[in-house]
Order: sequence, then structure tokens, then C-alpha cells
Amino acid sequence: MSLIKQLKLNKKNYFIIPIFVLVLSISPILSIAQTLKDEQNSRTIKFYYTLQNSTNKPIKKAEFWTFGPVSFSKIQSNTEITSNYQYITQFDKLGNQIFHYTFNNFPPFASKIIMININFKNTFRQNTDELNHDSLDLFLSPEKFVESNAKKIVLLAHSLNSKDNQQKTIENIYQWVINNLSYSGYIKNSRGALWALNNKKGDCTEYMYLFVALCRANKIPARCIGGYVVTKNKIIDASDYHNWAEFFLNGKWEIADPQKQCLMKNKEQYIAMKIMSHHAENHITDFQRFKVSGEGIKVRMGQ
Repeated sequence: MSLIKQLKLNKKNYFIIPIFVLVLSISPILSIAQTLKDEQNSRTIKFYYTLQNSTNKPIKKAEFWTFGPVSFSKIQSNTEITSNYQYITQFDKLGNQIFHYTFNNFPPFASKIIMININFKNTFRQNTDELNHDSLDLFLSPEKFVESNAKKIVLLAHSLNSKDNQQKTIENIYQWVINNLSYSGYIKNSRGALWALNNKKGDCTEYMYLFVALCRANKIPARCIGGYVVTKNKIIDASDYHNWAEFFLNGKWEIADPQKQCLMKNKEQYIAMKIMSHHAENHITDFQRFKVSGEGIKVRMGQ
């Protein structure tokens, strides 16, 4: 081979070899970055429930129900769930899943501590969530606490409507709620959207109901959510329970939490445990966080 040809070949190799080395160098960096992102987007939460027989007699059968993560949400679909007691999982048509525990011959004055560990593995990178069209009417229709057909709510909703721009309408609704409601602190019993509008105050539940009612009055699908807002691994306490809204826009569910002033962001922090609808409630979902049966059984949530 002539010297000129060797120089030309070597010149080409000078470009090929550095590019190959650069690719090899970048690949581990990208892998590490993705791993860090996955870890950042993962969450592990723990629940502890103490069941106690407060009587001096054995209880033949005690039952306990609590919610697991909403199963229809693709955001939360990839989870690992473990518990120290066996349970049966039940579902309703909205995608709510309920863990059902049964204890036979519960001894007098005895206690049982149920531990539930839920690991949300890298699931928050997924950004789509299909609407269950069979339930579409539920998310557009008025119901208890969501009085989207009340005249006062309809008039306000229409004043906030931005014609053919749904996102702008949602932003108008959100801004009106956060600018016109004042946080009352925790209210034990739900009051609903119309009460919140009339009194210009409420807790997270009333903020949620009013936002959802105004969306539905503008023919935007919206639903009420109960769950937890977590920024890191956490042992859940009863006081952590929170309500927020979700609306369906551009093919996916988005978060609206006017009480915490969060709109369409921080989705990875919101863990939905219940889609709330009085249209769809039945004997397994007619409770907020948990319920128990068995005369004399008391429950405490937390460590």
C-alpha cells in the first residue's frame, strides 16, 4: 500500500475511533442518569393499622378493608405490594382496589398490626392514561357534593369558559378557585361545591368539589381523588390523607390541586388511592380510608 493511501486511511480512522470512544463513554453516563431518574421517580410508602379487640370475649370473625393504589391509572400500574397478613383484592368499575382482611377467632384484648408496603417502581415516567369511556358520564354528570347543574355554579362556570380553548378554561377555573376560596382548616364532614361557593371557604375536599363542579358544568370530564402527596419514601399517617381533582385533557388525566396551588405538575408526588363517585359507590367503597366489622374491634392508623 502506498504511503498516500495509508495516510488517507489513517485520517479516516482518526475520526472513527474518537466517535466510537465517545459513544462508549456517553452510554454509561446516560444509563446512570436514567437510573437516578428512576430512583427519583420511585416511591415507597408504608401503612400500619392496629386492630384491637377491646372486649373480654373472643370475636368469631373480624374483617378489615382498606384501599390500595388506583389500578386503572397507568401512572400507578407498575407497583409491588406486600403485607404481613393475607388479604383478598376486590375491584370496582372505577378501578379502585380494596384489600380485604379476615381474622377468625380474634382473642380477647388481643391486637394485630397490619403492615402494607407499596413500592411504586419507576412508574411516573409514563405520561398517558386512557379514559374509561364506560365511565365518561360519571365524570360529566352532577352528583352529591358536585352540584354542577346548580344555577349559581353554571353561571360562574360559563363566565370562566374560554370558548374553544379547554386548557384556558381549566386555568380560569383554577385561578378563580384559588383566588376566591380561603382555607378553613380541616372540616370533618364534606360540604360540597355549592357550599364552598356560597361560603367562599373550605378544606381540600371543598376546593376539589368546586373545581370539579365548574369543570363538569363546562363539559370537561373531571373526577375527585383521595390519596396522599409524598415527595419521598414515607410511613403514612391518618393526617396525611388529601383530596384533589383530576381533569381529562389532550388524552390524559392531569392534576389540579387548588388547595395546594398545583396545576398540571408534580404528578409523581400524587398517589391516588380512591376515585370518588357517589354514582359508583357500593358496599366495598363506601368509606374514606378504611373500615372494620366485628363488634368491639377498634382501629388505629399509624405506628
